Amino acid sequence: LEEAGRERAGQDEDSDHDRDIQQVIAALNTLGTSASGLQDWITGMQAVQTLDCRVLVLDDGFQRRDRLYRDLDVVLVDAADPFGGGALLPAGRLREPVDALKEADVIVITRADQHPTAALHAHLAQLAPAAMILEARHTPASLLALDGSKQQSPEFLANRRVLAVSGIARPQAFERTLESLGAKVTGHFSFPDHHWFSERERQRISAHALTLKSEIVTTAKDAVRLAWPADSPVKGWSLGVAFDFLASASQFQARLEKVLARP
Repeated sequence: LEEAGRERAGQDEDSDHDRDIQQVIAALNTLGTSASGLQDWITGMQAVQTLDCRVLVLDDGFQRRDRLYRDLDVVLVDAADPFGGGALLPAGRLREPVDALKEADVIVITRADQHPTAALHAHLAQLAPAAMILEARHTPASLLALDGSKQQSPEFLANRRVLAVSGIARPQAFERTLESLGAKVTGHFSFPDHHWFSERERQRISAHALTLKSEIVTTAKDAVRLAWPADSPVKGWSLGVAFDFLASASQFQARLEKVLARP
């Protein structure tokens, strides 16, 4: 509740939620609601009373369908790897069987600008005939110095030598984004998803960046976990990414408004 209270007060608190889920939270905020990235549903129920919340957004809530009532199920499907190899954990990356998608209200195909989606769209329509199926992309939106001293447009990276640093599920996509901005990617330190960086790792990254005469660029998701020192001789940047619907954004907004209008 303390964390939720700080978020409601407007302070910049980092969470480990997927950035796509954070964009859904942002979409709810644009509709005039107060949405917090709460860690579990028990805390969420306490927040309903303490913070007078009307909207709770739960990450990974789709796997709790038998334990938690929801008004709207939004499922994100990555066009690069829609079904996680087709196997459930621990053999694969799926937390629910593919046929569970029939319970989804909205399915959003992400990275739809990078991969063909016609066949995937048709397959999802068969799996979830009642679901609204939309497509979205990630676009570079901001570039913030890791010491907080300045902010630039993402285009600032054009022709600059950068060492990529990430701890995300798809590091190749981050590298492609940097290259699309015209950055000269001299290397990439790729760590497991949700990785917390040690002092030894920071020193190794810094030494490598100095050798390559490069600045480092990390994702907005990784920036807090990286904790880049303000006195580092290597300049560091955090690249923020926006989540944009390719079409039919008004349909998604209308669906949210319909849910929010319920007593």
